[in-house]
Amino acid sequence: MIQHIQAIYDHGVFRPLGPLELGDQTVVSLSIEEVKADGAAPATDKEAARRIIGLLADEPELVDFILETVAERRSRPLRIQP
Repeated sequence: MIQHIQAIYDHGVFRPLGPLELGDQTVVSLSIEEVKADGAAPATDKEAARRIIGLLADEPELVDFILETVAERRSRPLRIQP
């Protein structure tokens, strides 16, 4: 299960800003993304791709389709028209 939450890092401890659907002592894996003061996350193409891939983790067929499509497009020569 993947949950996307915001948390505050305070004195070496992450404190969630909302409730979590986890039992006590549950071990989790964290990916840290710093949020700007205005609440917006930094947005680069690579970060956006990582978010999309994370959201598609439960859709392996769709991930395969996307990867195949990207590979196909990379193998085609770039056509620039005047």
